[in-house]
Amino acid sequence: MTFSRKALIALTMVVAMLLLASCTGTTTTTAGTTATTAGTTGGTTETTMMTTLPPTTITFWNGWTGPDRTTLEDEVSFFNANNKDNVTVEMDIMQHAQLTEKMHAALASNTACNVHLNFTNGEYQVNGQLVPIDTIWDYTSLQKSDFIESILDNMYYKGVLYGLPFQLSSLYLFYNKDILSANGFENPPATWEEMLTMGEACTDPANNVIGGGMVYDNSMGYAMLCLGYGGRWIEGETMDDLKSVLVDPKYIEGNKKGLEILKAEVDSGAMPTISNDDVGAAFNAGQCAMYIQGAWEVAGAKANNLNWDLTLLPAGAKGIMQPGFPIAMVLMKGTEGNELIASYKFMEFWNDNVNKKYDRPSPVYQWSYVCGYQPYLKSVANDPTLTSDPIFKVTNSYVDYLVQYRPTVFYNFFAIDSNAIVPCLQNVGQGLMSIDEALVKADQDLTAIIVDMQESGLGR
Repeated sequence: MTFSRKALIALTMVVAMLLLASCTGTTTTTAGTTATTAGTTGGTTETTMMTTLPPTTITFWNGWTGPDRTTLEDEVSFFNANNKDNVTVEMDIMQHAQLTEKMHAALASNTACNVHLNFTNGEYQVNGQLVPIDTIWDYTSLQKSDFIESILDNMYYKGVLYGLPFQLSSLYLFYNKDILSANGFENPPATWEEMLTMGEACTDPANNVIGGGMVYDNSMGYAMLCLGYGGRWIEGETMDDLKSVLVDPKYIEGNKKGLEILKAEVDSGAMPTISNDDVGAAFNAGQCAMYIQGAWEVAGAKANNLNWDLTLLPAGAKGIMQPGFPIAMVLMKGTEGNELIASYKFMEFWNDNVNKKYDRPSPVYQWSYVCGYQPYLKSVANDPTLTSDPIFKVTNSYVDYLVQYRPTVFYNFFAIDSNAIVPCLQNVGQGLMSIDEALVKADQDLTAIIVDMQESGLGR
């Protein structure tokens, strides 16, 4: 199943907003101007905020450990050195598993960060741990009209704004043109089967070159493999309807086919059972022919001066399937008063591509131009330099093949990966279980996750 570009936003961003829950407003008594924000009961709460801030430090936690980390760090450093709003951003970047653990502990002790990058319909929203940001238009120079309406509209829940878009991304096949050409291939693989053949042909252990393809425990890539051959993981339109279909007769052959391809990659030597970071390092060192990764890899490939290119994912029997996963910049529970305004100022810095208070390309523009992410501001989307860039043309074209692989009511994204799908891929890739055994085990694990969600009462 494919979707038109017009249908992108409803399908990309709805996964990020359907389950938003309100957070309680907070009253602050510093001198300044009074604004009104929505509270959890549908009433209003007065929040008094200073238009001129005293020196204020805010914290920013995220899991951006990939090649786009450098761009993010550069932008935060520039903001700290040049903003006139007396704001300092202390950024902490860590692996997502560590970040999740740290955030859970911090929320329990009311010591969470101010600014965070995450899905807006994940567990934090369901648990009421995000802060409304409706007043951002009053205390910044951001132009609401510059945001693509259909994207920004999905940042609201019951008329309340809970975040600003940060990035929209998908997966792509990066390939080393020199390695492919040396092995007789002038074009990247068009199908998953071709990727297997080319990966095996390009593998050269004597010279430490791997043919590559998709990292064996890439859960999102596996989802696209499943869909490409008629498989699926979960079904259900409501929380009560959710169920695992990993071993359902309607989908099991497609799910098995995906595992067979990943296992064949490992067995051929084209994709060793090494980490995603290790495969990325090999690609950027010119020792990997093909590598499926998100747009963040664009920055790394550019920095290493490789003779490289990228394309959409290979096609299965059902055609090309592309995931779309939106990330928002949100504020965590406890962000109030001066810290709220300071957070607004940082969000303004990131998203202002119209007023351009600084004589340099805006961060949101750099995020698309350097890192390859699809824009959500009209002024960026219509920039002639960007629209003529061949890399951007590919990264932006995924919208024509966008598919939804998880029901919108399913909010426990990290559990499905860490507790069900990734263990399944590892069991098969490392030869610990047969494909049939691994699917049965994953089905049991996924069912347990769904039951826990249903019994919790959240997300309804």
